[in-house]
Amino acid sequence: MSNLNPSQMLPVGTVLDRRYRIERYLASGGFGNTYVATDTRFDSRVAVKEFFMRGTNHRAPDRSTVVVSNSDNQAGFTAQLDKFRREAKRIFDIRHDHIVHVSDLFDANATSYYVMDFIEGESLSARVKRGPLSEQEVRDVAAQLFDALSAVHAAGFYHLDVKPGNIMIDAKGHCTLIDFGASKQMSALERTSLSASGMAYTPGYAPVEQEAQKIKSIGPWTDIYAVGATFYHLLTTQNPPEVEPDDTDEDSRMFAYPSGVSLQMQKAISRMMNPSPRKRPQTIDEARALLAHQNPSAEVISVELDSDETRIQTVTQAPARPQPVSPLQDQMFSVNGVSFKMIAVEGGTFMMGATPEQGSETYAKEKPAHQVTLSGYGIGETQVTQALWRAVMGNNPSHFIGDDLPVEQVSWNDCQGFINQLNQLTESQRSAGHVFRLPTEAEWEFAARGGNKSNHTKYAGSNDIDAVAWYDGNSNTSKSWVGQLFSAGRTQLVGQKLPNELGLYDMSGNVYEWCQDYYDEKYYSKSPSMDPCNNTETHYRVYRGGSWNSWDSSCQVKHRSLYASGRRSSMLGFRLAL
Repeated sequence: MSNLNPSQMLPVGTVLDRRYRIERYLASGGFGNTYVATDTRFDSRVAVKEFFMRGTNHRAPDRSTVVVSNSDNQAGFTAQLDKFRREAKRIFDIRHDHIVHVSDLFDANATSYYVMDFIEGESLSARVKRGPLSEQEVRDVAAQLFDALSAVHAAGFYHLDVKPGNIMIDAKGHCTLIDFGASKQMSALERTSLSASGMAYTPGYAPVEQEAQKIKSIGPWTDIYAVGATFYHLLTTQNPPEVEPDDTDEDSRMFAYPSGVSLQMQKAISRMMNPSPRKRPQTIDEARALLAHQNPSAEVISVELDSDETRIQTVTQAPARPQPVSPLQDQMFSVNGVSFKMIAVEGGTFMMGATPEQGSETYAKEKPAHQVTLSGYGIGETQVTQALWRAVMGNNPSHFIGDDLPVEQVSWNDCQGFINQLNQLTESQRSAGHVFRLPTEAEWEFAARGGNKSNHTKYAGSNDIDAVAWYDGNSNTSKSWVGQLFSAGRTQLVGQKLPNELGLYDMSGNVYEWCQDYYDEKYYSKSPSMDPCNNTETHYRVYRGGSWNSWDSSCQVKHRSLYASGRRSSMLGFRLAL
């Protein structure tokens, strides 16, 4: 408990906000105590963080109320308490699958508390005590950590304490970035202010600008240094080398590594840990590029089975958009007793992107609206269900379990393994020349809009989102802090809402859906007009549609966004094309 007097912790059994019952102490830092608690409303485990400044606060005799030790400390306590509250709101606003979820914020006991998901698993610092991670394991961590930090930086602040102890990993390899401590996280606005409070840091993971408290020099590159130090520790189990401010030549920080660590990985860490901020990658995308695969023609896909066995497949990507060789009709398919329907979409021409009926809430990535002509194709009546996934793959990776729920927690790579297997199992049922695949994003949007039968609605089949979509407004059931909705929701059975003009369900919600294309924010300004699909490699793939946990604007048929191809999320699934 690191010099923390047990009498300064909340007693087990304490109930906060008439809802959260403290079960045990979890951890402490200089600015807070964290507890495991039971959310009595949902009978679920959560983590509760309490603002408590070590050396400044103590408990009153009631063992609950937080007291400031003397009046000289009151101003500092108040300032940090305000920062703690802003910390909670910032994390809540991000709502990212690889960042700890905040679900509530309240005041009690003369201090503040916020409630987070309780993450099953262990920290990477605990994991590495059993031995170094392989390079592939570190690359898997990297993809998820880069996604998380991209979201943090896009929200306008920095973590400033990235290290193995602040990254949790579960049994499936899913990573979550935690501990956005009030003493560490700093917004871009605060960086420009000389009045910002001093930065705490972890030696070995902090670059020179952070150790020297050079607030105006802080930026994404500061977190990137810590990422490099984290990778070094995971690969070697050794503490990161101390910063050497003058050692800034290219590749100057080439350290010793176990055999099997590629030169590409070693050089990437050297670049990220360069003492000079200007010589590090300046953005997460630049850092990600250092580890980009050099041979994208084939992807290695790990397919989890029900047992502990793992089957490894090398999948050479098929052409993204094969030309149709015969007319398509609506057709039922069956795999191991599970049936699913593919809907024929007649070819046609439409305006793609931020068209007038989509309203004023549009983004550069959805512009310009442009004319696209598509050949005919088939698309799944519903999102791929867990029953179908299990019939094909023999397992179920989903977070929310149910045969007729959409499968989720599947990456783009996972989908390719599923599709390859599905094509083998359905060879006798498919017309010559037609294979299952992911839809291109143009095909997805044309189908979501209703194809040639389109009524030009904002969502897939209606301007009334509740009629056609499961989203944050109707799949989440819990309200608390200042009336905001929190992530107490979940996926819903496919096909319950009204279909669109083509008879397709849930294209505006339930789970996001992977598409075939690589993501390029400016693709619309240069895409071909006939059967477009972006095959120019980037770090991301496109996903479309809304999810059970997304805002209504994300459910519009023009909405497009991006994930790394290895990312998994309980908000992310797919539907088939043919």
